[in-house]
Amino acid sequence: MMKMLTRIDRDLKIPFSLVPQCPVCWENMEINLRCDNPFVEDDVWHQQSQNYEQLIHKYKEKISFY
Repeated sequence: MMKMLTRIDRDLKIPFSLVPQCPVCWENMEINLRCDNPFVEDDVWHQQSQNYEQLIHKYKEKISFY
């Protein structure tokens, strides 16, 4: 993740070689998107989403791509 963060370009893209791979099938990971039914938005998901938003808001002045 740290390598990815340091290599983000102005379009918020990273080099393809830094895309994580699944440890089981070795396919490239997907971003968190709703492409099938297993996506779960339970109470824990909502809490983590809120935590993330608070973190971004707290540090947005220190993050160069915002």
